[in-house]
Amino acid sequence: MSKQYYNWQPVVKSLLETLKSFGFELYAVDDGCDDACEDVEILVNDSVDEAVKLITGVDEASLYVKYPEFPRKLWIWIVLGNEPFETVADYSHIPHFNLLDKAITKFSDEWEDKTCPMVDEEEYHKLIGYTPKQYDSKN
Repeated sequence: MSKQYYNWQPVVKSLLETLKSFGFELYAVDDGCDDACEDVEILVNDSVDEAVKLITGVDEASLYVKYPEFPRKLWIWIVLGNEPFETVADYSHIPHFNLLDKAITKFSDEWEDKTCPMVDEEEYHKLIGYTPKQYDSKN
């Protein structure tokens, strides 16, 4: 049996689709560091696929969302490695605006008692976009 790896993409995609179903727009992802190790928000223009790729490329990332009738961006801190229902580690709490609370609760409830999907080594390398040989040749 080949080695198994966590595949966080379905979990993160589920979170993003839940947010969108509540009317949130995906604005940007901060994956923690660019080439100069400075925090940079990468605009995702409401693209679930682009956001999933950026978020699952690191262990933790900040997601910024917008809501049409709300005047500012809202922050969601995503940490991979816990149980899927705990993927959202923290987020903006705005008194009298509980829509983000409701969306995250819905996502968490849907993933309660579920484990992160697993993939074999070949599929994992497809997901991350390179093989160990490609990585070794770059170093």
